[in-house]
Amino acid sequence: MLLREAPFWGLSLAEETGMGGSIAVAAGQDRERHVTHIIPEPSRISVERGSDGTERALHIEARDGTTTIVWFEEG
Repeated sequence: MLLREAPFWGLSLAEETGMGGSIAVAAGQDRERHVTHIIPEPSRISVERGSDGTERALHIEARDGTTTIVWFEEG
């Protein structure tokens, strides 16, 4: 776990020549206290929804089989 209970800033896609690109996930309290997590060569992105249809989590799978999960909480 990299970060817990921190505001989600967003994500961005970087396409790199000759590679699968990467996704950067950013979250944190402010510019001094934040984390940017890089997911190299993403192969699949899916949204987990609750029974009421709201987005609960974002699952990002990398080509090497690792999965990064970004959980959303009501704030």
